[in-house]
Amino acid sequence: MKPMYLLLTILVCVPYTASAQTPPAPPTPPAAPEPPAAPAAPVIAAPVIDMDALSFRLADLDRDADRMKRDALMNIDIEGVKAQTEQLKQKIQMQDFAFQMQSSNRGGDRETLQYNSGLDALQRRQYDDAVIRFDQVIGQKGAHADAALYWKAYSLYKLGRTDDAVAAIAELRKTYAQSRYLNDARVLEADARQSSGKPLTGDADNDEIKLLAIQGLQNSNPQGAVPLLENVLKATNSLAVKKRALFVLANNDQPAAHQLLVSYAKGAGNPDLQLEAIRYLSQRRQQTTGAELEEIYNSTQDVNVRRAVLDALVSARSRGGLIRIAGGDSPLELRQRVISRIGDSELITPAELMQLYQKEQNTQLRATIVRAMAAMGAADQITQVIKSEKDPAVRTARNEGSSQTLIDLYGSEQDRDTRKAIIAALESQGNAEGLVALARKESNSDLKLEIVRRLSDMAPKNKAAMDYLMELVK
Repeated sequence: MKPMYLLLTILVCVPYTASAQTPPAPPTPPAAPEPPAAPAAPVIAAPVIDMDALSFRLADLDRDADRMKRDALMNIDIEGVKAQTEQLKQKIQMQDFAFQMQSSNRGGDRETLQYNSGLDALQRRQYDDAVIRFDQVIGQKGAHADAALYWKAYSLYKLGRTDDAVAAIAELRKTYAQSRYLNDARVLEADARQSSGKPLTGDADNDEIKLLAIQGLQNSNPQGAVPLLENVLKATNSLAVKKRALFVLANNDQPAAHQLLVSYAKGAGNPDLQLEAIRYLSQRRQQTTGAELEEIYNSTQDVNVRRAVLDALVSARSRGGLIRIAGGDSPLELRQRVISRIGDSELITPAELMQLYQKEQNTQLRATIVRAMAAMGAADQITQVIKSEKDPAVRTARNEGSSQTLIDLYGSEQDRDTRKAIIAALESQGNAEGLVALARKESNSDLKLEIVRRLSDMAPKNKAAMDYLMELVK
């Protein structure tokens, strides 16, 4: 029994002892509760798609997108055009200012300069630029307003803006019913109404082709070229093409060509072509007579045309016509011009100038004649003027070329009043050196005092006068 009891005791105690010697395992943390399961999604049946309706909707969206793009592009274009137009206007203003500064010594009023700048833009085929420049001229309502209206209409026609071109012609017809551009305007209006309204992109090529064709006519068939050139002049062509047609006429020896050129010089075309024709006539000395030029002069009151004719008469050395105009009833500015030109060109003698002087009543023109005589060194005539002329402005008419003549007259003239008049004339010329030379030789105390008084007035701005006065007080 004891052995059995002992075995049972060992079997029971040994596991207990081992468990007592091994550290107990840490307690296992409680497991996190599992989240509740998501409810199952309801099962939805797939929709039935109407493919036709979807395709129509997509097309609508595409059209909307295209329209939005077009609208955006249109807005960009409009703003871009506005900006470009403003820049162009500023550029034109700057160019006009520079052009006027460069041209200030060449004469011509602001309107004429602006009109010429418009024609320059037209010749360069910068039609947008030309429209702006011609608008400036039109706004002034001056001598070139009707011409500017016509060339504005022409520029608009070239740009494809035919409705605007027709409107400009209507304004020309209404505002300037007697304009010499109306004949050209009628032809332009007919062409504009027949036009498709698209810009004439081939304009440059067409002009060059016409210019070459016109030049070829001159060489191949001079006689047959005349009626063809007349058609070119009457049709809607650029100013450059029409001027080239006149050039070909001027180089055509056929009598019919000369007569056509004379008709345009008399005003058969617009004023721009008339001036060009007159210039070409002046170069045809063998064919053009002074009588033809004088007839053109008397047929118009246009000052610009008359100036061109005067220049042509001088070029043709038509003494008789020039002298008749100088002594006639033409405007003062033209008569002054012709007297200056004939004096410079030696187309008149001092005796003939003296005859004009004696008949003339206008003070300014008498002074112009005196200056012309002085420039020619007409000592006898100048002496006669100094002795007889009552108006000091005429007697002392300034001319730089007359200084030596006056000094020579002073030495040969003994009349006291005449010498005083010569002293005054030299002062009006600013010729201190001449006065000093007279003072050194003058023995008459009264006359020398008169000279010194004049030099004293000139001294603040004239070194020669100042030096002589300092010499006197030393």
